[in-house]
Amino acid sequence: MKPAALLAVLLAVALAAAVPAASHAAPPAPPAPPAPMDDDEPGSGDGENGVDEEEDEIERGLADALEIEPGVRVLVQSGRDLALSVEPDEGDDYGSLAARFGGAAGLASPLREANGDAPVVPERASEIPWKLLRNEYRYLALRTLFPRDAFRDGAWEHDPAQARALVYHVGLWQVADWFTGKGENWQEIARFNGFTGPDVPPGRVVRIPAPMLLAPFRPAAGSVDGVLAYGEDAEGPYAEYSLQKGEALYSAVIIRFTGLLHPTAVLEAADAVAKRSGIADVTKMPTGQKLKLPLELVATPYLPENDPRRIAATLDEGELEAAPLPALPRSLKGVHVLLDPGHGGADIGARSGRHGIWESDYVYDLACRVGRLLAKEPGVTVHYLVRDGKAGCRVQDARKLPMNRKRVVATHPAHLNQPGASTKAGVNLRWYLANSIYRELRRQGVSPESVVFLSLHADSLHRDLSGAMVYIPGDRYRRGSYGVRGESYSRYAEWREAPSVSFSRAERLRDEKLSTKLAQAILDGYRAEKLPVHAEEPIRDHIVRGVRGRRGVFVPAVLRGTEVPAKVLLETANINNATDSALLADPPGRERMARAVVRGVRSYFGGKRGQQP
Repeated sequence: MKPAALLAVLLAVALAAAVPAASHAAPPAPPAPPAPMDDDEPGSGDGENGVDEEEDEIERGLADALEIEPGVRVLVQSGRDLALSVEPDEGDDYGSLAARFGGAAGLASPLREANGDAPVVPERASEIPWKLLRNEYRYLALRTLFPRDAFRDGAWEHDPAQARALVYHVGLWQVADWFTGKGENWQEIARFNGFTGPDVPPGRVVRIPAPMLLAPFRPAAGSVDGVLAYGEDAEGPYAEYSLQKGEALYSAVIIRFTGLLHPTAVLEAADAVAKRSGIADVTKMPTGQKLKLPLELVATPYLPENDPRRIAATLDEGELEAAPLPALPRSLKGVHVLLDPGHGGADIGARSGRHGIWESDYVYDLACRVGRLLAKEPGVTVHYLVRDGKAGCRVQDARKLPMNRKRVVATHPAHLNQPGASTKAGVNLRWYLANSIYRELRRQGVSPESVVFLSLHADSLHRDLSGAMVYIPGDRYRRGSYGVRGESYSRYAEWREAPSVSFSRAERLRDEKLSTKLAQAILDGYRAEKLPVHAEEPIRDHIVRGVRGRRGVFVPAVLRGTEVPAKVLLETANINNATDSALLADPPGRERMARAVVRGVRSYFGGKRGQQP
């Protein structure tokens, strides 16, 4: 890096770091792609790159500060001209970039011209000029660059001095163009603020009246359905809910509005809401009690419409809706099902001491029942990822199952989860094995659409929750390359085939769309069998764990890494719930669950909805 360039970067970072703490919270950043999940060294992002490490750290720090989402950053040119720098995905062209960031593929020609007719390649960032950006990305760029701007008392308050990068020579024309879409509006903004000319007086905040603002800058007072109201206090923004008759804090508020499911996280979030709301005893709340949920805990569907997380999710949903859905076989003939019972060996999974069951053996029996039913379908081939070398996949009609710690992941050589060892190797090897089987099927001429991946589990959630839930691979949580490495993996043939994987945007969207269809079909099968289905968002494209500083958002490893396009992780039951655990312990209950899964597979491949296997 040249000295002058390094000096500019250092100055920008110093200015960003010198900004004092604000009285309100900055908008939450969109979730970053999850890091490789094994204890071993990550399989991506390593190696020498020929750049001095210290200078590279400085550059990365500035880039991160201006990142809207992974691979998309705000550019500030000549102190005030804004644009986006976008790292293209494999398969992107100017048409796809124009559609995504400009809202119309027809903008491909001016976008190509703005980039000097250079080809679109993943190795080089493309620039999206401000004039070509759709309003949503303009909003996200400005919220990223000016995180302390906010809507207050009927106007948007903008402080040019509080930028997170070098911004200068910003006049009212520029402010009007950014926030209203028309630079000509600068005179009305000047009158509203009592300014005498087109310049922003030093140290002054500019207020832009609500009627002039672009739509994303105009906040709604409450949610569309009127259930939540939004506000801000000394601790930051919040969503407010009025407790209804007969409702409890845990199930009616925390689980519903935060997406949290696991007992510890639910309790921690409930404690945070009670403290924020000034409640000493959550068991003595009257009907109508006002409850404040910190906005950073609120799940995306319940956020204000102009929250950056909500807007980013809405953009993703639009892309998913527009993505083509590949044609599927109209029968089960020639279909291959990769069946992953989950866990095995010393890894017994979730366990409920209260109800006397555990995940590994009861779900393995369920998987054997699914495999037995599928094997009766002409033309279906079942591939088991976990096996019992002695007993095979034998159905057991007993309520109390023996604990079997000898089942192995069917890699080469086989992998046995050992007592006291990390279970992560077993998790990772299952998706490496699935990929190996899938690639061999592709070499044999099997179409990608004729293969499905089913990972069966039982969860351990808050005891109030009941019913099946399905996780699918959300596009935005699978960006970048993914893999693990280390001597513990190199002995397995499946790992050596391809230690890391990555997926183009088109592939990720295809996978999410096909997996959603498969998940819907399986839950329809559950309903046809009159089995419980989770009441709140039974299909989820990511997992949320932890509260606030420890909050994690990710896709299960077997979904993130598996190359099979249609893939789901089915949580068949919540073993902490009395009803669910009784179903899983009961052989006829497990048989009904198996029929539900097979109904779903049949329906996915063109059978009648909920058809009896």
